[in-house]
Amino acid sequence: MPQPHRSTPPTLLRQFILTTIAEIGRGELGQVIDDPNLLDVDQASSLSSIQAGEVFLQIQRRLRTYYGRGARGVLLRIGQNLWEPILREQKIVDRVLAAGVKVIPTGSRPKPALDLLAKIMRGSDGSVSVHTMDLNLLIIDSSSPATVGLSESTPVCFVTQGLIRGALYWASARNYDVEETSCRAMGSDSCEFKVVI
Repeated sequence: MPQPHRSTPPTLLRQFILTTIAEIGRGELGQVIDDPNLLDVDQASSLSSIQAGEVFLQIQRRLRTYYGRGARGVLLRIGQNLWEPILREQKIVDRVLAAGVKVIPTGSRPKPALDLLAKIMRGSDGSVSVHTMDLNLLIIDSSSPATVGLSESTPVCFVTQGLIRGALYWASARNYDVEETSCRAMGSDSCEFKVVI
């Protein structure tokens, strides 16, 4: 079975950069990243999904190095705050799907919201899916660009975890327990996130 591309849609990268600037501040982020090309929002839009995945990886890697143990909280907040700006940048079809999520009963919204998130994260060549697991949900990200070249003892996909939390809160105005249960950085075939419903 061929490996899925470790890609990130350029629109997601663009909003990730903007959200990171809003969270950390342009000055401090510039010092942390120390490469203005990585923070060029205009350039981000013109990258291929593979190139965008590489930039996505580099920014997160540098934030984890700079903030150490505190990076988890910073990256979770960035992920949570990333959902609505990403949604605003989507094509009309996806925005209509998002509007549809908001009109169904609140208790039924998590799965369609996560299906929409998976579609956006997947882009044209990624591999992200949502599965029902008893009463809970499981998000599987086989692309996971933030894990390329990493060998860690604990999961590192905090932005994705935050994005999942942000999408769920947007859909139902409720916080859900989201846990990364396996991670490519730990040697797994995919990054998996369990959502307790």
